[in-house]
Amino acid sequence: MNTWQFASLHSPSAALIYIGILSLGLILGLLAVWKTVRGMEKVLKMPDGPEFLDALQHFLSDKHNTRSAEMSRHELGFLSVRELAEEVMSGGFDQYFFNSAGNYADDALWCLHLIGAETTASILERAMVQFPAGKVPDLRHDRQEIMATLPEAVQEVWEALDQEFYASSDDLDTLLTAFVRANEREFR
Repeated sequence: MNTWQFASLHSPSAALIYIGILSLGLILGLLAVWKTVRGMEKVLKMPDGPEFLDALQHFLSDKHNTRSAEMSRHELGFLSVRELAEEVMSGGFDQYFFNSAGNYADDALWCLHLIGAETTASILERAMVQFPAGKVPDLRHDRQEIMATLPEAVQEVWEALDQEFYASSDDLDTLLTAFVRANEREFR
């Protein structure tokens, strides 16, 4: 018997306490699920536009930080594309791959193809193949170690791809909005 147990589970009072604790855990778990469902419903009812995309990204970022294993592939793809765009627009591919957003380069690429952002997908693919064997390591630490050894020519390629990314004709916001609206059941 653990030191915190003050009575045998065979006694009625201990059994009631145990049942109460289990019930409380179940209620709190159901409340968390209900809150998540209600939160996503609220976000999905928003009108299309930048506020909608920002709210969805914020909601999914929170979900990723607390319950990433529960995310659908569509949710992770959406979040990965949004983070790709933010990182590249603020610091280029060097920053994207250096930071944790680069952990999800494969997910971003999958989603870009799925939403029809072929120009952006091509740019990302060309940035990704600069890693040895064309494979971007999933772990930030591993990527950073490799990036420290890459030749200067890779930086030049990434800088040229940064410019292509900035000038891309793909309207990621419109494509992502259409993707979410067509797949709302995948966003939960």
